[in-house]
Amino acid sequence: MQEERASLYADIIARLAALGETVCTAESCTGGNIARCLASVSGASAVFVAGLVAYAPQVKVSELGVDPVLVSEQNIVRCSTAMAMACGARRRFKTDWALATTGFAGPSGGNDLYPVGTVCMALLCPRRRLFITRTIMVKGGREDVMQNASDVLLDLFRKYLW
Repeated sequence: MQEERASLYADIIARLAALGETVCTAESCTGGNIARCLASVSGASAVFVAGLVAYAPQVKVSELGVDPVLVSEQNIVRCSTAMAMACGARRRFKTDWALATTGFAGPSGGNDLYPVGTVCMALLCPRRRLFITRTIMVKGGREDVMQNASDVLLDLFRKYLW
């Protein structure tokens, strides 16, 4: 599994370099794990511009320009929030691509509509007219949610790079 992950991350970095494109991340529930995965590849600095962990709602607003209504307590885990985070990160860091996550990694948090393990993610590349969102449910503990959600979004990203 670790080799598959390393291959996924290396594929993304190599493809971005071949295309001459860049990426940034805006993460909440994954806590910077997506940025760590990308940065683990030698040569990533040529294409991975920045990662911002916007864990607190006020940081999503102040640093990413997310509408405060989107980060109210009942709306924070939504695809619209993830997309707004991606848009804000892309604008701030001036990249071709942006990846974003928001969700409930657990063990606390969550509600009847969005239980622990719910992760909303966004993949954005306006030049290609790509505005993709997904909501997934990840089982397991906090670390499982963080790693598995990161891998799902990175795998989705790899598919759209080709």
